[in-house]
Amino acid sequence: MDKTSISQIKSCLALLTQYRIVANFSLLLSAAALAVGFGEQTMMSIAAMVLVLGLALGQFRMAIRVGFDSQLLNNLLNDAPVNIEPYLEQLDQSLMALGLLGKKVNSRSLASRLEGCLGLFKWQCGLCILQLIVLCLFGLFFY
Repeated sequence: MDKTSISQIKSCLALLTQYRIVANFSLLLSAAALAVGFGEQTMMSIAAMVLVLGLALGQFRMAIRVGFDSQLLNNLLNDAPVNIEPYLEQLDQSLMALGLLGKKVNSRSLASRLEGCLGLFKWQCGLCILQLIVLCLFGLFFY
């Protein structure tokens, strides 16, 4: 594996390992939504609570995927041979056998894989931001 690939993987991995911070913040927002929903018990507070909790479930799913991808990248750094392409193809076959990857996909480059990992992390962050927006709007308009 060349130095550029190693550097790209390490950079992506450094960002992906922050998924726990986002997940914990989402958990905090969910607790706040529960407090609002059960505290006020108005139709709007219950709607805000349900929406925030729904977004939290989506965020939780993304957190699982981001954590999984983070571990796969860590394994890639530690186990991959000099020629990374056959290793990536074996990884795809393993993921397909486990049902975690769709039917036969075209060979993907390392760059496209890292881009996909970062895309999932962005989705996770976006869902958490939406939770925050819902709570702020509820607080702004109904308190």
